[in-house]
Amino acid sequence: GPTKSVWLMSGDVVVLAGASRLAYHGVDRVKFGSSDLLSGGGRINVTLRVAG
Repeated sequence: GPTKSVWLMSGDVVVLAGASRLAYHGVDRVKFGSSDLLSGGGRINVTLRVAG
């Protein structure tokens, strides 16, 4: 199906729940200098899931 791009700013969170969890998703690129959190650039990914 069609894709949709979404701009996220430093501090934003994306939550996928229900059927959307199974949708293809990814981070295309990170704008350098958009956050003071990581001096060398990059992003922090935290994944939480219920297993069992």
